Amino acid sequence: MKRIFIDTNIVLDFLLEREPFVEDAISQILTDLHICTVDKNILETAVALNFRDFEDAVQYACAMKSMVDVIVTRDVCGFLGSEIPVILPGELNHISQE
Repeated sequence: MKRIFIDTNIVLDFLLEREPFVEDAISQILTDLHICTVDKNILETAVALNFRDFEDAVQYACAMKSMVDVIVTRDVCGFLGSEIPVILPGELNHISQE
């Protein structure tokens, strides 16, 4: 099973019933959801990443620490240069089926 990091905004889309989100795939993943702890080490790593958006940097630092296989986000541009594959929510079904 792949380890998938879901951007906070995608989770909020689902919980607040905002569009766009992939309900079936995210519902399935939420049953096995693990919340990454944001601590001093994560914040220091995020600062060192020099991302334009600090929130994206924090999420990327969490994804690295969690050793995920893919990041799901609506803000693919926020993760340019990512060593972890970054996909849009609509592509999640393809990952889930692998």
